[in-house]
Amino acid sequence: MHEATTGAAALHREVIELKGLALDAKGRTAPQTLTLPADVQSVLIEVRGKDDHWYVVDSLVGPKAQALVTPSRDGEDAFLGPQQSANPATVVMRGSSALMAPNNPGVKLTGGAWTFTAAGERDDGKAAGGKVDVRVTVSSGPERTRGRLPLNLYFTSPKVGYRAEDARHSPVFDVAIERMKQVYAAAGIEVGPIRLFDRGPVKTPSGERSAAVVDALRQSGPAPEDLLKTTTEQEGLNVFLTEGVYLEQGQVGGVSGSLPGPASPGSTSSGVLFSINAPLDRPQPVYGPVLGAVMAHEIGHYLGLAHTAEASGEEDRLPDTGRGTEGPGNLMFWSEIRGDRAFSFSPEQAQVMLRHPLIQSAE
Repeated sequence: MHEATTGAAALHREVIELKGLALDAKGRTAPQTLTLPADVQSVLIEVRGKDDHWYVVDSLVGPKAQALVTPSRDGEDAFLGPQQSANPATVVMRGSSALMAPNNPGVKLTGGAWTFTAAGERDDGKAAGGKVDVRVTVSSGPERTRGRLPLNLYFTSPKVGYRAEDARHSPVFDVAIERMKQVYAAAGIEVGPIRLFDRGPVKTPSGERSAAVVDALRQSGPAPEDLLKTTTEQEGLNVFLTEGVYLEQGQVGGVSGSLPGPASPGSTSSGVLFSINAPLDRPQPVYGPVLGAVMAHEIGHYLGLAHTAEASGEEDRLPDTGRGTEGPGNLMFWSEIRGDRAFSFSPEQAQVMLRHPLIQSAE
């Protein structure tokens, strides 16, 4: 499938579908070849398999043997090598993952024949079996300096204060959306159009359940993967607003289905999820800016951004994101987000996000 836009700043996009790629005894696909054009800007490789297995693009090698993603050594965790590669690959949810290259200025795509492999692993650390489907989006043309990001907002609770109708008339939510728009506008990305929906019960392995609360352990509600699989919209980034998102470590303000997220709907990682910590129909002057910044942060992950630095001291691969005392001013810093703090993206972060296929032409 080919997608093209018009105008001076237009990009050309080609989508390649590779169905039913078999995993070998080590849980890896055979090498797949991509012939990239001379003016290639980025590739996004999406992998889907069994819902209860983990997947990663574990190698990406160019025509001059330049390795952007390097597989793990025999005996190592299947995800260690990709995570430590020149173009890091990150796994978030079971069932699917995605890789975007380049995701930092230290690596570069060139025209010519590239090869990649995908790998899968079970919860017990053994190699996954079966087959995977792969979707590749190749973006080529001039480098983009601005774009537009449509959003599909799904409200999962039927309670008053948590529904789409409440959000439409909520000053708190208006402030949140405006805060998010301002942060992205400064990075050259116009957020919109924004569409609001209510989302009812979803299918889980134990039957239909309300998605008002999302729980990775499926105790209080469906798992994040159950909800993200319900996405069907062909355009825009899918955002779920719930009463609470619970991962194994407890409640979180939000989580991205993948880093980066896929451009296609219907996978276990096709969207981001947020906790609405208080009803939107109540006056809460402090909460709006916090919710808007949290939403902008997790959407940044979906568009390909890692934390600028982790609590452990590990840093991202973008030299202009700030370190030490400069770090907290960047929206992708790891620490808690406060409503009274000014946040921004760096120019290199903006460039990474603009490469994602969900970013449309601003023309």
